[in-house]
Amino acid sequence: MADKTPDPAEGARSPKRPAPTIDLPASEVKREPGPEAAPEQPDAEPASKSWPWPRIDLDWRMLAAGFAGAALMTGALAVLWLTGLIPGRYDVAPAVDSASISALNERVGKVESATAKIPNEAGDNAMRSMGVALTALNKRNDEVAASARIMVPVSIVLFIIIPPKRFSNNADSFQP
Repeated sequence: MADKTPDPAEGARSPKRPAPTIDLPASEVKREPGPEAAPEQPDAEPASKSWPWPRIDLDWRMLAAGFAGAALMTGALAVLWLTGLIPGRYDVAPAVDSASISALNERVGKVESATAKIPNEAGDNAMRSMGVALTALNKRNDEVAASARIMVPVSIVLFIIIPPKRFSNNADSFQP
């Protein structure tokens, strides 16, 4: 079985059909206005420039359902409040035992004294590293200022001795 590759010249040999064209003389087509193209007639009343308020169609059943839901929730909250499940707003707080408060104060005091004895090495190390970084930054700032003091006069002298070259739009014309 021999593989036969198609010859590209074969596709070029088949003639292409020309595109269809219509050779007719051009003529004007006039359109007569029909019933849908009638000119608009102005309304009897001029349109007001204010915003038209939407018409509210409120059904009495919707209004009654809203009031019934509100009454039901009010009754449910009143029952919960009267049974004591919802505390009153200005109820007196229950009496607190002074012994439990003093025990709590002692425990807090022990925790504070224990934390005061722990050395703050992390904070000290952070302050040392910030001091080293600040020193390096100050040194770099001084170096830049010194080089600027040297470079400004040098650049001025170089600008006077060797003026910058100017180019026009044409690359061949060079003006020193």
